[in-house]
Order: sequence, then C-alpha cells, then structure tokens
Amino acid sequence: MKVQACYPEFTLDKTMLNFWDCKVHERKKITIKITNKHTDLPLDFSFNKISFFSAEPISGMVSPVDISSSKNPNQTDIDIFFHPESFGNYSDVIIFRYINNMYTFPIRVLGSCKQIGKVPEVSLKQNKNRKYHITKLIIHTFILTFIIIEKKRTRSS
Repeated sequence: MKVQACYPEFTLDKTMLNFWDCKVHERKKITIKITNKHTDLPLDFSFNKISFFSAEPISGMVSPVDISSSKNPNQTDIDIFFHPESFGNYSDVIIFRYINNMYTFPIRVLGSCKQIGKVPEVSLKQNKNRKYHITKLIIHTFILTFIIIEKKRTRSS
C-alpha cells in the first residue's frame, strides 16, 4: 500500500488590506487574488463574517493546475469590502479558511471613517387611507442620520 501526503500550495497576493478613509453610507473595495499551484488538490475556501468588512464570494473552490495544458495556475478574485456605519478607526482580521476549514490564514484589514457620505434615499409606500410625508431630516454630526416621519392630518369640512 502506497500512501502519499499532499499539502495545499497556494498564494494570496495581499495579506494586509488598508482601505484608508471611507465615508458612512459608502463602501470601498480591494480585490485579492487566490492562486492554486497544486496539481492534484483543489482548494476550497471560506471567509469569516466580521463587522464593517465583507468578502464576495464568501466561499468557493479553486481547481488544481492542469499540467497537460500550458495554462497558468488557476486563480480566483475575491472582493473585500469596507462599509463603515459610524465614525471611527477600524482594525480587524478576516480569516481565510481552506481545505474543509482545517487551516486558517489571517488577513489584516484596516479602515477609518471621519465623514458622512451621501445619505441613502428613503422611499415610503403610501397606504390608500393614510398619507405620510417627511417633516424633518436631521443629520447628527457624529454618528447617525435620523428621519422623523409624521402623519399628515387632514381636516374634514
């Protein structure tokens, strides 16, 4: 009986991601490249979920290299996003898990938020019996955007 052990052979082109400054309500993207250099072993992977940072796709598979062709090693692009919801400096680690989550590799992520970006549009569905309108839009300079909605009252004659 012949037994052969094999270990994953891959590279990540970035292991620390600095998003610098990003505004509240906006997001920034950095793309990382996973390259599988192994000839027999496919590389399955997943990323953990952490606040204010996300990976797309969050999981997947990179096929092994086909040695019968002159193709380069198989690669997959992963988009990492920073989407702050409040002011502050952010520093965390997103974990790259691979081979059935048996192995992990940390990717350091950094970002900061010092400004409010474009406020998302608010849409209200109107009920036939009730009419609503937005009476005040207050932007708190430090953390949140508040929208106060008041029921429009009609007088009967």
